[in-house]
Amino acid sequence: KILEQSDNLISASEVCKENLKIFLNRNLILSSILPLFIDCNFETKILDKYKICMFVSTQSENESVTAHRCSLISLHLKRIFELNGATVHTFSDEEESRVHCVGDDILCYRICDNIDTTVKRDSPKLILCSSVLDKTKGTKLNMSLADYKRLLREELKCAVLHKVACLREEVLESYLSNLVTGCLNLQFLNVNHSAVLKVNVDGPKNTRESAFVLYNHARLCNLLNNFESLIIEGIIPTLPPVSTVDFTLLKHSEEWDLFWLFIHKYPELIREVSSDCMCNFDNKLEIISSFPSHTISKFLHRLSHCLSVYYSRVHILPPSKIPSSKFTSHLLPTLWARIYLLKCVFRVMKSSLQLLNIT
Repeated sequence: KILEQSDNLISASEVCKENLKIFLNRNLILSSILPLFIDCNFETKILDKYKICMFVSTQSENESVTAHRCSLISLHLKRIFELNGATVHTFSDEEESRVHCVGDDILCYRICDNIDTTVKRDSPKLILCSSVLDKTKGTKLNMSLADYKRLLREELKCAVLHKVACLREEVLESYLSNLVTGCLNLQFLNVNHSAVLKVNVDGPKNTRESAFVLYNHARLCNLLNNFESLIIEGIIPTLPPVSTVDFTLLKHSEEWDLFWLFIHKYPELIREVSSDCMCNFDNKLEIISSFPSHTISKFLHRLSHCLSVYYSRVHILPPSKIPSSKFTSHLLPTLWARIYLLKCVFRVMKSSLQLLNIT
């Protein structure tokens, strides 16, 4: 849409056989579009006319991991709908018979295990979730949520204990509990609901990719906090208004990728996920075959890898011990642009994690 409105954003184009190549004016795009995301909360009103009724099973630590996967997908959808302005009402399974979904603006659905024989298959709001499998045996994982959490906790404890050994016992327990919840949600929502999720109960790799996402989010939070500390210590001056920042100084390829593939892409991604859900949520359907329940989690994984590469190649903050008189002013404009870029990345990561019920 932006490209249709402004020819200036295209610097050149060429036809190569059957392909059209478009070369963007990166400097102009960064300068004109990136500032729009500084205070963006990504909320929309595209679903504000809808009322959505969700039927979910009561959650407990004794439920199966497959049942918990269904619960997570329900909550994930609820947050996506709410972000786009819909009013969502949640009911227990027992209340389903007493709730009447009548009207073009009311949508009802329920998510359940696709081998749950207790569910009537003539429900107009039935979304089937495939099972969690034991990767080694190839059979359904007969493990309670509490047991699987304990497995993840031990795996994470072995991986991070050398970094957090100084924490008090109660603080360490809280830290590990939050890590377990975050890794579990990322793992279970990283595969489409219609596909089976395979976990390796005998291996140490169930949390590796998910912990990598959480690590990079924590790393970003720490960097932004350290930036504020440098201001307090007088090492660098206060961040100037965004309107005065020169974003054309963002020359690294990873900086462009962070903006174009993730910051700029995120609102569009949210709209696409919402639209795909709404297209499939027809009350006349008996079984809804697929919606993109895995899209946000996979997006976060890709963003984390890009951010990690950027960290390794670009030194963003000055050393905290350097006197303010020696941090020359010609370095500040680039620092400002990078901090605003990373503030936008932080907003995208925070919104994505909230959609996955990770706080």
